[in-house]
Amino acid sequence: MNIKNFFAIVALTLASGLAQAGVVFDNGAPADNSYHCISGPKACGGSGTWTIYDQFTLASPTTVSGFANWNVGIVEGFYDATKWSIWTSTPTNGGAALYSGTSVATIAIDQGYLLATVDGLAIDLAAGNYWLGITHVLRGNSVWTYAISANGQADALQWDGATNRAADLGDMAFVITAAVPEPDLYAMILAGLGLFGAIGWRRKHPVYIRS
Repeated sequence: MNIKNFFAIVALTLASGLAQAGVVFDNGAPADNSYHCISGPKACGGSGTWTIYDQFTLASPTTVSGFANWNVGIVEGFYDATKWSIWTSTPTNGGAALYSGTSVATIAIDQGYLLATVDGLAIDLAAGNYWLGITHVLRGNSVWTYAISANGQADALQWDGATNRAADLGDMAFVITAAVPEPDLYAMILAGLGLFGAIGWRRKHPVYIRS
């Protein structure tokens, strides 16, 4: 194997090895039921689609791979998907989202709440402050409310798509994640680099055996 082939394999391995998700922003653990809707299309008495927006900060340029938030509600047979959006400023200022999409989250019970985890994204963001918007799409008149964060802050925003009402609320318990290589991947790459380094040294410093 030549050096070009080796580094091509390294690149492919890196691409396939980004399986673990590391938390790059943590807005606090779930502390209580907010009693405010984060669902649609007919949540909270059929009044419309409710989105919760909250702020997050990235200390350095990051490729965001996903996010997760904690909720209160019934999951089996009611959950369809999660609509999300990322903004550079509060959505009440108008304009368009920087990124948006619809993903199917993995739902699990965590600390007594419904943890909805979206992954598989690849969103390049510069260091700075952003807003994350989340709506969980449920069937019928099913309702989810979001879990309030233990951080004690109150700068989340609830938006009703039917009436365009907004209100400042307690922070949402959520995290932002970024893909990181598996730990043993580094060891494999370093071992390979060391091997090619040794081969290169031997080529420059051949050893002759006299008989």
